[in-house]
Amino acid sequence: MTGLLRPDIPRLSAARRDPVTDTYHGITVVDPYRWMETDGDALGSWLEEQSRHFEHFLKAQPGQVEARELCARLSAADTHVVNVQYGGGQVFLLRRDVDAPTHRLVARVRPDGEERVVVDPSVRHVEDGAHHVSIDWYSASPDGRFVAYGVSANGSELSTLYVVDVVRGTWLPVSVPGAAPGRMTRLRHPGISWHPDSRRFVYQRLGAVSGTAKYQNMRTEMCEIDSVDGKATTRPLDDIGDLTTGPDDTPVVTFSDDGQRLVVGIRSGCERTCSVHVRAADAPGGPWQQVSDSALAWHVAGDEAYVLDPGEDGRGRIVARSLTDDDAPHTVVFDKGPVVEDFCAVDGALLLRCLEGGSSTVVRVRRPLGDRETVSLPHLGSVTEWAHDPATGECLIGLSSWTRSLRLLRLTAESTDCTDTGWVPPSGVERQDVTTSTVTVVASDGVEVPMTVVHRVDQLPDGTAPALLSAYGFFGITLRAAFNPAVVEWVATGRVWAVAHVRGGGEGGERWARAGHGTGQERTIADFLDCADHLVEAGWTSADRLAAEGTSAGGLTAAGAMVRSPDRFAAVVLRVPVTTTLRLEMHENGPPNIPEYGTVTTPEGLAALLASDVCRRVTTAPYPPVLVTMGLHDPRVTPFQPAKLVAHLRYASTSTHPVLLRVEEHAGHGVGSTKSQLDNEIADRLTFLNAVLPQPDAVGAPLPVPHLRGEQLK
Repeated sequence: MTGLLRPDIPRLSAARRDPVTDTYHGITVVDPYRWMETDGDALGSWLEEQSRHFEHFLKAQPGQVEARELCARLSAADTHVVNVQYGGGQVFLLRRDVDAPTHRLVARVRPDGEERVVVDPSVRHVEDGAHHVSIDWYSASPDGRFVAYGVSANGSELSTLYVVDVVRGTWLPVSVPGAAPGRMTRLRHPGISWHPDSRRFVYQRLGAVSGTAKYQNMRTEMCEIDSVDGKATTRPLDDIGDLTTGPDDTPVVTFSDDGQRLVVGIRSGCERTCSVHVRAADAPGGPWQQVSDSALAWHVAGDEAYVLDPGEDGRGRIVARSLTDDDAPHTVVFDKGPVVEDFCAVDGALLLRCLEGGSSTVVRVRRPLGDRETVSLPHLGSVTEWAHDPATGECLIGLSSWTRSLRLLRLTAESTDCTDTGWVPPSGVERQDVTTSTVTVVASDGVEVPMTVVHRVDQLPDGTAPALLSAYGFFGITLRAAFNPAVVEWVATGRVWAVAHVRGGGEGGERWARAGHGTGQERTIADFLDCADHLVEAGWTSADRLAAEGTSAGGLTAAGAMVRSPDRFAAVVLRVPVTTTLRLEMHENGPPNIPEYGTVTTPEGLAALLASDVCRRVTTAPYPPVLVTMGLHDPRVTPFQPAKLVAHLRYASTSTHPVLLRVEEHAGHGVGSTKSQLDNEIADRLTFLNAVLPQPDAVGAPLPVPHLRGEQLK
């Protein structure tokens, strides 16, 4: 811990306390830092002081500069690819190369032809005063002629829509009355769906600029492209509003595969299931036909609709129904198998992305008889990319694991074996001396909770290894296996990294997710603490060497565990965390999240908020060292959320351990951050952990670190 308490690190004055009292359904809540929500100038000055303090802390740590250099070198050896799509005779993807600060939009002629950069945001979209500009999302037209995409500055995710003609290399002016020519602002992610004719698409646009109505009352509009004169015109789809019942209802719009029907799913706030409705695509104001009232995903092929719903066991099932014969019974195409996460329809079959034992599987279901085939994947891991070509039945599958970088695999319609496209080379820093183990933790209520442990192959369970335990546990989201070379290198030095697949997440399907919903968030936190205890009891680490980490809503899980049991962890890292759910609905991103977190307007909603809110549970106690990170342009977690928790902990902690706040001035929630921002952020987190946790005992010499070619992964 050398340098941790050096005297040249300036001491901080306590944050101003100006208590505000609220009473909800007879329960009184006192908030001493309400001013952070309204006094922007005072909060800005306070955050600047915190940022300087953290920089002083970093500079006092030996190896801090080297850690940043190492993380930069490691990420430079790892090509980062996301969002793979088919478009006619091309495959599109977002790729961040070593010489680019953010992802570029790249097109590759199929099957293995020429590759070119379609959009480089650092060249095409330079904005005055912006630190950087990044592509938030994109959608290629079915024929590959056009790409609609959104860009924003400084990770704000406040997207501006652009449309590029890929053939001509020109940009189409897209605007609405009163907007600057060529600039369609306030686009909602993802919100883009192309008609099969490739000359029109539907998008979602925010109705308000700011305030609690910002993410309410979405506007659904159609953009129509005249490819001859290069113009794009827009018009509203007003009748979609007939399907909504409240301001938090968001339409998810697609088309049937033949373009004859408009298909609309209505999601209320952050709810996972939708009601799904169809009408004739070119008959605005025509009658709507309801397809489902609980769909997780859907696809309309001709006169037949396929719906993924939770099913009786909550693990997901595919149901088919006729859209023309009301008397025809619904058919269950797939049921009672692994957890079904998503599906796509390809050339006479359905491809299902599933979860089994914590790892991804892909199952092909042949239509119409429902014969099943399991696709052979080269190794265990997570399917993080998923693109299909309805014309040929081909599918591109991105497979990664905790210890292997992403491979982009090709699956043909006739085969159950994948082949590596070679488009994404293996990372140059994959290691053979690091592996994963899946363990089962019996929770305090008797339920088995899976946990993934990443460790050296020669790790001895003697309790001497420093360890980091991460979890999420909200919104039914599954923590997928993703290769992180810096963390793998950290593990290779004798440390342990564990991921707890707690209830509230999606690892066990809808029932698993619902078990951590509302007041069940107490169960999510209890699962996390049970996993922490298992790591100690099984000898993976010891109580004085175990750190907890949570990101975004996962901050409620990790911080919730800390405030309930401050002595269970030797350190806590909270990345862009939600911390005070009691105040969420009073701000921009709050109302849509009421279904997950709760609301102060009802006793039941208040009970859920009281279970998850971390700030109200901070009491006088000896808290461990804590690092909190935030981005000033974060549209999902407003700055007062992490700031309040830091202020509460500083005031209440009876220990001398540091409570630090890392402020990223030119970033948001992490989406759209530059390569150097990401490299520095993880380097600083690991520097903090190395400073506050005991160092690992000497480990054996590292094994060779060769590339692991695709044929070696079988």
